[in-house]
Amino acid sequence: MPLTAFSKATGEELDVEQVLSRLARASSVDSTDLGPEGIPDAWRQIIREDMECPSCFTLGADLVREGVSTRGSKRIVRQACFRYPSHRPQCDFARPSVTGTTVPDNLVEFGSAKTGLTRAVRQLVGAGIQTNSFSQRTIRDMREWFFAQKASSTFTVTLDPRLPTWLEDVLRQAGGFYGPPPITLTPEIARLPGFDWREAARQHFRARNHSYIETLVAAELRIWATADRMANLARRFQGEVVFDPSPLRARYLSTVQLAAFISQNYEPLRRFTRSGGRDPHAPAVLAFAALVLYVEGWDINEAAALFGRIAQQATDADPDLGNVMGLNPWHDFEAWRQLKALQDLRLAIPDGAASPQEEISAIETALRCQYADTN
Repeated sequence: MPLTAFSKATGEELDVEQVLSRLARASSVDSTDLGPEGIPDAWRQIIREDMECPSCFTLGADLVREGVSTRGSKRIVRQACFRYPSHRPQCDFARPSVTGTTVPDNLVEFGSAKTGLTRAVRQLVGAGIQTNSFSQRTIRDMREWFFAQKASSTFTVTLDPRLPTWLEDVLRQAGGFYGPPPITLTPEIARLPGFDWREAARQHFRARNHSYIETLVAAELRIWATADRMANLARRFQGEVVFDPSPLRARYLSTVQLAAFISQNYEPLRRFTRSGGRDPHAPAVLAFAALVLYVEGWDINEAAALFGRIAQQATDADPDLGNVMGLNPWHDFEAWRQLKALQDLRLAIPDGAASPQEEISAIETALRCQYADTN
């Protein structure tokens, strides 16, 4: 359930307490006097008609008040949030994995101040709003743009979850994407002192699996970094309709490029990102880079210039203006893109196939037996 929702009336992202405080002020009531069941029906109706889900923009919200332990500690056991009767297909809050007040992976709390990096991004967002470079409504509109992309580009996950890691293992055991064909083994070669039977078996293994390797090369699928994640996603979402991000790849690459530029050239971020700022995949930085690109029509040069203007005002900005739910459209982008591309190739693990390591060992044993009489 969302911790915040967007008010159509005010154009702001608000949490439950902010909504109640504003309604209380408008009604000349002290919101602290409201009990768990003390929210007036008139307020509930306003909330249902005004507060949008931050992911799918549906209406009908009800409030879930903060839960406090009845024991001596009086600790908070449930955060205040918004509950909707239903969500639209492809809504992040409709996923079974998003329970309670879990924030979906592609939503970013710009208002977070938990780390130096998120504080720096929060300051940039606040400066962007303060200088009228964008507004909370702009951020809301970007989320709606992305939701429309998700709704219009989908596929059903049918990929065998074992395939990505099996192919990765084939590539690893074969020595990578590229390699020469094996030298024909002869009795004379087999009698060489110190002959490397394991490498000979590996070359035969590569030749045996040449079609898989060539198919991956032709499809430009570099699965080294994504195989495990693809396998997990295929297992988790098997049979479900999910977002195909492939049509947005050019925008993804622009976002990564701009995020790297921002991290490397903005000192408050450079201090807190890995390898001297060369971590363009930090979710908060990606979300901010995507936002300025969205504002500038995905023109990276215009977006970089906008970032420069915002950064000059960041130290004087009100950080509270950055208390809004942002969007990182590119969470798991490469894993999903490659999963879809691999699924389209219709490759399959051969029936009864051993692991690549076991297959190479079997080939080595067979070669040794074949040339045993030559030694």
